[in-house]
Amino acid sequence: MDTIIKLIPAIVKSSGNNEELCEKASFVAWKIAVGHPLVQFTSPKRLMKKMLRVAILDESWKKELDKFSSQLLFQINTILGAPLVTGFDFYVDAKEIAPTSPLENIPTIEDIPVDPVILKSAQAITDNELRAKFLATANRYLVAQENRKKQQEEKEGLIK
Repeated sequence: MDTIIKLIPAIVKSSGNNEELCEKASFVAWKIAVGHPLVQFTSPKRLMKKMLRVAILDESWKKELDKFSSQLLFQINTILGAPLVTGFDFYVDAKEIAPTSPLENIPTIEDIPVDPVILKSAQAITDNELRAKFLATANRYLVAQENRKKQQEEKEGLIK
């Protein structure tokens, strides 16, 4: 899993800090930083102006997260490899906390087309939902990279 986590900064950087990719990467970083037990009580919803908006199950969890927000901020930005998140906007809304999905509804590794090297590394992620989100993000990145390559080749073909 460490290998996959180390790919996140490279993906973010090579995307040119694409807003959507940075948001999704911050969600993944949140889940890694808070760990499995706390993921069940929180749900990152939006990254806007470097503020990560996170739904919290109840007021007691909000108070606890407020206490540890600077540590979480450091961990998230370390995972992301850049200061993409400068603060949190915690709000209580139990309805927005996604219930743990049954395993059959989570895409498996085989369902997501991704480079075999990344696929092999992703197998180390034990959280099925996190693994699926990582693979989907990696796939979008690879598709975007391929599209940029094609555009560059077309541009070079027009110049010659």
